[in-house]
Amino acid sequence: MKNVIGYGSLISKESLSKTIPIRDYSYVWITGYRRIFNLRTRLLKMYKIGENDERIAVLNVEPEEAGRVNAVIFSASDEELEKLKIRERRYYTKDVEVTDYFTGKSLGRAILFIGKKFAHGERIVSEDYLPVKEYLDKCREACYAVSVQFGKDFDETTFTAKGVRIDQYLGV
Repeated sequence: MKNVIGYGSLISKESLSKTIPIRDYSYVWITGYRRIFNLRTRLLKMYKIGENDERIAVLNVEPEEAGRVNAVIFSASDEELEKLKIRERRYYTKDVEVTDYFTGKSLGRAILFIGKKFAHGERIVSEDYLPVKEYLDKCREACYAVSVQFGKDFDETTFTAKGVRIDQYLGV
């Protein structure tokens, strides 16, 4: 079994259940990264988004020395991890340190999905993208379902591609 990190739609157990069975989560911090809406979704039709729409970004993480991201971790078998890699095919994986959300104690290493810069020869990361509204709403709903504080931490540690904090972008 491997520990896998969810920092966007994988925080939603409903979303996770579309790929692998629902399971228990632990809550963590990832340091040295920032969460950012700068990765072009591959699901334009699902979100009913036109090719020229600016609101095409889903979540990604990028290295940032002072950054931190609240997230969930869960265990996945090798077979389940392969299913997640297919789902998250616009991402590569990296093992990173995680700490307990509540105590700050190290929980060891877990697999983090990081957005690729290119897919099929096309650049899929850009500062010009804005968040897909439905996706952003789903991520925030999942975080606030954990707790109000977890939701606020999501809002304060998530940014648009231009660097605006999500709570400021939404005016909340």
